Amino acid sequence: MDLENIVFEKYGIVPKSYEKIKNIYKIFDGNEFFILKTVNETHDRFLFIFEVFDHLNDNGFNSIPKIISTLDGLKYISIDHKDAYLSKFVEGRLCNYFNPIDLKMATENLANIHLSSRGFNSKFDFISNINNWFKWIPDFLNKIEQLKRFKELALKNNNKSEFEKIYLENVDKAINIGINACDKLISSEYINIMKEHVKYREFCHHDYANHNILIDNEKVYTIDFDYCILDTHLHDLASLILRCMKYGYWDVSKAYEVIDTYSKFIKIDYRELIVMCNFMEFPQSYWQIGLQYFIEKLPWQEEVFIKRLLRFLNDLDDKNEFINMLIKGDGL
Repeated sequence: MDLENIVFEKYGIVPKSYEKIKNIYKIFDGNEFFILKTVNETHDRFLFIFEVFDHLNDNGFNSIPKIISTLDGLKYISIDHKDAYLSKFVEGRLCNYFNPIDLKMATENLANIHLSSRGFNSKFDFISNINNWFKWIPDFLNKIEQLKRFKELALKNNNKSEFEKIYLENVDKAINIGINACDKLISSEYINIMKEHVKYREFCHHDYANHNILIDNEKVYTIDFDYCILDTHLHDLASLILRCMKYGYWDVSKAYEVIDTYSKFIKIDYRELIVMCNFMEFPQSYWQIGLQYFIEKLPWQEEVFIKRLLRFLNDLDDKNEFINMLIKGDGL
């Protein structure tokens, strides 16, 4: 791929230098930086992302990268059979979820994304990996079955790796936790709450990790909407709480601070707290590690898999105690 010619031909920009970082190219033209991003998704999902960008911009949410159109007025191009788009480079440092000021800014920003997302209509709401409304329970049930499958695969291996031995020692516990979380969700107000929330026609960022939040003084920018889905705002909020708590930082008062900050924009009631707790209880990380090892067979050293697995296991008791305390609702 001749990046320089493509960028000049499509955008009239003459790159002086560029750097490839995963699926993006950071381009410098001598005056400013640009990001050319390729998206490894179907064309429909790619177009869905642009629907999201347009809706946020139309609703006045400008804390996302500015997309640059081609000389022909198109929003995207094709590179090596992949869709790609060019945007202005966003200046800023990575958000630190363990810094209370950063976390507050990120939480307020998330609430503003959800408010700005409301009233969204998509041409692609029929696509299963885009529309996640009412799917938490079937998703949990499917992942429980996958956990059982991972167990079978590990048992079949006569020459078990150290990772497989540790995984097998704990997989039944993870399955039981998953079943328990799913049963609680089924008996909760989840379906009724979704019937209320689906009327908002909102979407979730679905990957609100700290590296996708950039802070420049008092300005917060959100990047990488590749995994955006149609779902309740509770999905993103519960995920944010997990992200700023895991690895030994399970602090109930901190979780209530996040909820309180968010509630200044979108009120969270006790029914919704219960649903979020059921969501957070599910052993998502244990399932994901198993998927990466047994199915996706990611080319990582075994030590990496073991480290990720032990992180989850070492967190398990503290996480359980945290959820039990949070579910009391004393901080609402």
